[in-house]
Amino acid sequence: MKRFAFRFQTVLDVRRQREETLMRELSQREAVLSEAVTVLENLRNKESSTRETLKEKLQAAISLLEVGLFQVYLQKLAGAIEEQKVWVAQLEAWVQEKRDEVVEALKARKVMEKIKEKDHTLYRKEVARVDQNFLDEIVTSHYRRDGKAFVQSMGIRKEVK
Repeated sequence: MKRFAFRFQTVLDVRRQREETLMRELSQREAVLSEAVTVLENLRNKESSTRETLKEKLQAAISLLEVGLFQVYLQKLAGAIEEQKVWVAQLEAWVQEKRDEVVEALKARKVMEKIKEKDHTLYRKEVARVDQNFLDEIVTSHYRRDGKAFVQSMGIRKEVK
């Protein structure tokens, strides 16, 4: 009997490739998101350290000009933080979109793998059936040819009732 060949192997291969491609794209998008989150954290750290510096300077003698400069800088940081938050939110949506595509590709591949598994099970059953028929034919032909002697040589006894 012929070797097992899945009739939709090309489709399965294409679905695997698509899934791998989407996974790479997702990884790239996650890297961009990670970088944007790092920038946001750095901005928040700058804001926090600047507020600490301002607090320390306010306890010492500080001019109104310096306080004004700190306030302007803190406002610019707050604006940059808000812009970065919006950017991070957009990137998160962008990443989620690709994640959804990956999930769909994964489902499509798994469907094909289930079909392949079922086909392979049917193939194994058919091979077993063909083998059994072949063995049955051999036993039948030997019995017809050799009759009782063959059966006795196999150790099969006819029970007496």
